[in-house]
Amino acid sequence: MQKNELYVIESTDIGCWDFEMLRTQLIQALSEYDSRVYTDKASAKDDVSKLNKIIKVIEDKRKEYKKKCMEPYQEIEIKSKMLTSIIDEKKVMIAETVELFETERKNARQKDLREFYNQKSDILGSYADKLFDKIVNPRWLNVTTSSKKYQEEILIAISNARSEIDQLNILKSPYIDTLIDDYINGASFKECVQKNEVLLEANKRAGITSDTNMPAAVPQAEIINAKDNIGNEKDSVTIRIKNIRKLDMITDFLKAIGADFEIVE
Repeated sequence: MQKNELYVIESTDIGCWDFEMLRTQLIQALSEYDSRVYTDKASAKDDVSKLNKIIKVIEDKRKEYKKKCMEPYQEIEIKSKMLTSIIDEKKVMIAETVELFETERKNARQKDLREFYNQKSDILGSYADKLFDKIVNPRWLNVTTSSKKYQEEILIAISNARSEIDQLNILKSPYIDTLIDDYINGASFKECVQKNEVLLEANKRAGITSDTNMPAAVPQAEIINAKDNIGNEKDSVTIRIKNIRKLDMITDFLKAIGADFEIVE
């Protein structure tokens, strides 16, 4: 592109450019680079620099024109956002009302769920109240779930819970209280069975049988202190857990054998 042509671009408003004419001039001016052979780095870099200058001129004019065009828009944007902010405030107020209605609806549904559950959960005996949170599915609170649907599913869930508790009892595990507690607190039947197997295996490794009243040793623990009562008989000990990751297993072990203990950090 000749200097006079570049001058025209720099000195005129981009809105007045004849882009088709400039396109033709650019193609013609740049065609000379097609046959140019570079023998050194400096000359190649010099040509790149010249082309970058042309690009900069065009880009500067474009940005200048864009800024000019955006000025009236920016004023409109500010005024428009002022109007929409007023509407947004009202939307927030309405949304809060809708949320309140939804909360009240869910509370009413939760009450209905509880009443129906209480009527049908007799077969769970003393476990019924504790099992409510485990059995209730949050999906039952949705407006899309009909009363008939959630009642059917509650009956099935109650029946399944009774069946799984019975199956845990059939295991006749010395850890049954721990297993039931875990089940009530959210563990699956499969997880409880697996935990029982782990605890029984721990018994086996420690040389403890299921009918032993007191353990020969507590796995992964070391007795480090003993307190004597008046009769010089040890009635309490302090135990240091060497492997903190085994703490749950050890406490389950102690629960299972009926030991009275406390954990002091």
